[in-house]
Amino acid sequence: MHGITPRDRSRRDEIVTLVQRLHAARVVHDEQAFLDLFDENVVMNILGDPAHLYPFPSRRFGKHEVTDLFKLIEIMFEYANSEILNLTIEGDRAAMLRKVDLVHRGSGRSGTVHVANWLDFRGKKIVRIDQLTDNAALAPILGNV
Repeated sequence: MHGITPRDRSRRDEIVTLVQRLHAARVVHDEQAFLDLFDENVVMNILGDPAHLYPFPSRRFGKHEVTDLFKLIEIMFEYANSEILNLTIEGDRAAMLRKVDLVHRGSGRSGTVHVANWLDFRGKKIVRIDQLTDNAALAPILGNV
């Protein structure tokens, strides 16, 4: 059996810090801190069937397209609270499960939604992010029940 090397542990700690910075920047709407974590050529996939409830299933290329997507989401929803429930790291990849309390800006409807993210890192930058949102929990917030 092979153990975790000091280099592996150091990389893991670095990714934990980067994910925490990403989450904090998102929660406080610090666009520059958020943008700084992405590679210029980042790819983001919003997973799920476009016919379902989440209004932004798509693939975005480049950090400015990713930022534009998050701006669209923020136009529709206020993030009342967000908490990382689980973070798993293997090499340069991280899987994160979050619980997000959302308020629909148009209707005022609110609720809690779980969001899963898979992140790939190169150095200190995110090069790929995949996101899957619990559409069944999002339905009442959107008024689609």
